[in-house]
Parts: sequence; structure tokens; C-alpha cells
Amino acid sequence: MDQVIAELSPQALAGDATASYGIFLKLNQCADVTRRASRGANLGVAADVAKACMDMPAETEASSSKWLSLAAEQGNIGARLLYSADSESALGGPAELLRDPDRTKEYKQKATGYLQEMASQGNVDALLQLGNAYHAGVLVDGDLVTSRAYFEAVRLADPSIVPALQVSTLEKALSAQQLSMALRKGNQIHDSCCR
Repeated sequence: MDQVIAELSPQALAGDATASYGIFLKLNQCADVTRRASRGANLGVAADVAKACMDMPAETEASSSKWLSLAAEQGNIGARLLYSADSESALGGPAELLRDPDRTKEYKQKATGYLQEMASQGNVDALLQLGNAYHAGVLVDGDLVTSRAYFEAVRLADPSIVPALQVSTLEKALSAQQLSMALRKGNQIHDSCCR
């Protein structure tokens, strides 16, 4: 594991987003192995990988959020989607969210920016995450009309991935006027990103 990280680090630090994301994925795999080992569960990896993970210094494993952030900054789509969806992986754990409110605010702004940029380029996963974000009201202020609008843009771009139950719940919570506004806004989002 250390060898893989050592080989990828120079590339990552030179701006290779795929290398940065690769390091994060390896570190994340080791964190998963360590968690499984602590519970006495099946490790799910080869013995040599498990040993490499167990021998890895805690500081190295803890640096995974830095590599995810770097990969997202460098433009890796997978990293940006994960960064936006998983604040724990992006910031290094729930304690960090509470410890540094300014960093948390910066995280939310970056995550939202990544999603909006990718959505404007027609990334359906980003559109879906924005719909979820506006529905949940954690990453951004909650807005059910905007949430439904993003889900409408997703429906127009790829109907197979629309969260039907969530959309149904939203539609029940919206007035007829709000639903009409959401559908128009969804069409506008789709027209600007995905045609």
C-alpha cells in the first residue's frame, strides 16, 4: 500500500487528479479493512493487502480526506461527486465538522460549486445530488421547489435514475402552483445543461 501511494504521490502533487483520487481510494480501502478488523469481521481483501493496511501509520490513513479534496480540486468527477456526498470523507470525520465551522462552511460552498459546475455540463449524477441536497437542506438551504426542479431535470435527462418515491413525496408536499413552478424550473435547468 505504501508503495502504491509513493508511486502515485509525485503524479498527484503534479496535478494528476486520477492519481490523487487513486491514493484516496487506496487509503479508504485501508480504513475499511481496519474497521472490519476491529470488529473481527471478514476483511474481504488478500492477506498481503490486509497486512499492508494494518501496518500503515495512522497519520497516513488519516490523510485520505486531503487526497479526496485535492482530487476534487483537480477536477476528478468521481472525487467531486464523493466529496459533495460524503462530508465525513471530505473533512475527516464528524468531529471536524463541529471543530471548525469555517472549514465546514467552506466545504459546503466548494461541494455546492462542484455540483453546480458538473450539473451545468450535463452530469446527471450532479443533478441528482443537487435534488437531494435541496430536499435534505444540509449542504444547501432546503428548498422543495428547487429539489423537485432538479429531479425534473434528471427525469428529462435520464428517466431511469429518478428517485420515484422521493419525487412522489415532494409532489405531495408542494401546492399545485409550487409544483408547476418546479416543473418549469426543471425544464429550464435541463435546457441549459443537457440539450
